[in-house]
Amino acid sequence: MNAQRMIVGLAALLGLTVASQASAQTCNIAVTSCNVATTVSATVPTIAQLTLSTVSTTLNGPVDNLLDSVAINTVGPSATVKANVGWHLQISSAANWTGTGSAGTKLIGDFSWATTALGSYTAVTTTAANIVNSATGSKTTQPMFYAVMWRTSDAPGNYSLAVTYTLTTP
Repeated sequence: MNAQRMIVGLAALLGLTVASQASAQTCNIAVTSCNVATTVSATVPTIAQLTLSTVSTTLNGPVDNLLDSVAINTVGPSATVKANVGWHLQISSAANWTGTGSAGTKLIGDFSWATTALGSYTAVTTTAANIVNSATGSKTTQPMFYAVMWRTSDAPGNYSLAVTYTLTTP
């Protein structure tokens, strides 16, 4: 019976000790200085955001003496990426251009993009192509420039192409 009381008493004592370690800490102001330590914590999620300055761009139309010979340039949107991890910004299109009225389809490869107005233009494809990336978190604004090769085979009418910007994180 005494052994049982002793076990209960010891358990209660241990419980009080654990409770006192987990309880609030105080400091006696009667001494000349007083320090009480505390811990703070937070969970930071992966953050990756893509913003386009506009989701619609009206392209410059064809010029008669430049058909089949020179691509016509247009300033596109600016793509802004904010992320706290590494990232890749990509561009692609799922299909050829579509036309309305007498306009038919137009090949996807007649549309190209660049990151500077006088830069090297790359034809857009159905496979996502890297525009810009960062190995670490950053905020980057990338201006985009478009060029279209207008052809004598492009019937009069309105043409549109769905261009997709994709932000990926590793």
